[in-house]
Amino acid sequence: EMTASASLPSLADLPNASAYVVDRACFDHLLVQQAVAAGARFEEGCRCTSAERNRQGFEVRTRAGSISAKQLCLCDGARSTVAESLGFDRNPLGFCLEGIVPTSLPEASDGINRAVFHLTCLQEGYAWAFPRNGEFAVGVGSAHPRDTGLKAKLQTFVATTPELAGGEITDLQGGMLPDFQGPRAFYAMKGAYLAGDAAGFVDPLTGEGICYAILSGQHAARAILGRGEGEYEERLQQALLPELIHAHRYSRRIRVLPAWLQGLVLSLPRARRQSVLLVDLLCGRRTYRELSTSLAKG
Repeated sequence: EMTASASLPSLADLPNASAYVVDRACFDHLLVQQAVAAGARFEEGCRCTSAERNRQGFEVRTRAGSISAKQLCLCDGARSTVAESLGFDRNPLGFCLEGIVPTSLPEASDGINRAVFHLTCLQEGYAWAFPRNGEFAVGVGSAHPRDTGLKAKLQTFVATTPELAGGEITDLQGGMLPDFQGPRAFYAMKGAYLAGDAAGFVDPLTGEGICYAILSGQHAARAILGRGEGEYEERLQQALLPELIHAHRYSRRIRVLPAWLQGLVLSLPRARRQSVLLVDLLCGRRTYRELSTSLAKG
């Protein structure tokens, strides 16, 4: 049983830790198991398509029939059709491609546990490679949803990155990402709550969204058990949106620079010394507000 809490967890409250890479399917399965153990009912294979309000709350239409609900937490992704059917605005969208590259590096190699980022391979985006059990999870993302050159850029990244040794990309998949460009007027309305990608809660610089999805889901749950929509908006304003706003401001400083100029700036000695700050940010040891303060001090 979940009870409402007066405390407001924020990104700054997360424990200091190194970065870990997990298989998304395994992670999602773990979350489902924990939800079911806590009393949730999991319906597999019934994708939600729309919803409408009625006197009892909501009627949610799925491919397997309709479901009645008193309140809704909408977390069905960046292109949430359910949120749109209930009158919420749609997010500006970006696009990413992800795949797997087997590694030929020996287990004793320094590169076997090294994450690689290519920050200047395209405008308003980057490529990445994360090590994971004898392979690398690779990808490339852009703030432009119709960037048709992403596959070629990803192939070039794999071909020119020593840790990847020009390996073959398998399991290539694409997906839309919301592009956070500032707070919405509201995130909850008449018993419906937006969370995760459906709310646009994705880091506008890195594209990371799982952390924000979990936090917004926790806040939504506490608000549903507590004072409702007003409490949810308050929680977001206090504990989640300030970090996204700082991230947006920071990302705009980088996005306005042409890719070639970004590369020139990143090659400067000062930028190389400060790269550790970005690592701290990715590992959850530092917030964007702290990053801005540190950069200002030089």
